[in-house]
Amino acid sequence: MNILIVGEFSGVAKNLSIGFERLGIRADIISDGDGYKNISNKKPNFIERTILWRWSGQLIQAIKKLNKSYDYIIFLSPFVFKYPLFLNNKLYQNLIIRSKKSILLSCTSDSIWWRNYDQIKGRSPHLGSIQDTHGKTHRYANDAYYKSNLNLVEMIDKIIALAPEYKFAYESLGIDVPWVPFPYEISKNKEPSINRSLIYHGITREGFKGTKEIKNIMKDINSGFEQLITKQISYVNFVANLKKTVIYFDQAYSHAPAMSALTALENVPFVVTGVQPNKHNLSYFYDCPAIDILEDTLKIEEIVSNTKNFEEQIEKNRFFIEKYHNPINICQKILQI
Repeated sequence: MNILIVGEFSGVAKNLSIGFERLGIRADIISDGDGYKNISNKKPNFIERTILWRWSGQLIQAIKKLNKSYDYIIFLSPFVFKYPLFLNNKLYQNLIIRSKKSILLSCTSDSIWWRNYDQIKGRSPHLGSIQDTHGKTHRYANDAYYKSNLNLVEMIDKIIALAPEYKFAYESLGIDVPWVPFPYEISKNKEPSINRSLIYHGITREGFKGTKEIKNIMKDINSGFEQLITKQISYVNFVANLKKTVIYFDQAYSHAPAMSALTALENVPFVVTGVQPNKHNLSYFYDCPAIDILEDTLKIEEIVSNTKNFEEQIEKNRFFIEKYHNPINICQKILQI
């Protein structure tokens, strides 16, 4: 069996490929390393860091794949090639033709996510995004992208969500969308503990994390730790910061830990993000060691101050990731759905 993964999102493709290959399945990836994050671990030169190069590099990869056939093709977004939209659509059509089964693994802020989220529940990153950008929506909310997204839904065989908020958005269209957690491979080379002194928030994309709300929470924490906020840094630098962090704030209003929060859980004792139980997997939420973003600030301080061994807490985090996010288990679930 062979599989083509189209796109990269914070290491999802990389972790999927690990899971599939351990199952004896070849997994090819069309990827730009997720831009500035450089998930590929290859140090890019000046030209390779440019948007034009990343776009054309993915385009060339896709054209080369048109000479092959695949048992499965997995898209991580309806808009991997982004623009022009007609070219993005044409490549998707031709790639789907060359696969026996096609899947959209919903894990990004696509048009359906933008246009069909449930504001009543009060749990969607849209709310933080709208706050941060003063009401300005992303281009994916436009009609042309929405129509393209709907066309892809008609063409593919299955949609699987990697987070509850994506499941809810697609199910608002009357589609049955199972939820499978994000795949995440824990590093086997655990480094010795270093001095931790930071409360940290990483902004991967302006107007997505709900940074305005997070800053309000951070300023109320009286812990004596230094506070750090970074914007769009490489994955390697992100992890380096996490290793010096006591409390990491990821995202306001999300339902469950995504890739940045999982990376933080592997490296940081306390991760604050959205943790909202729902009927689809209650055991996951009860076991999740992340602190819900809407918890009282004093409770966050109390949890931190009452923990004597940070490394012991990190081991609990890692156990949770291994139990629910192991790439082999996630890949098996995807193939079984």
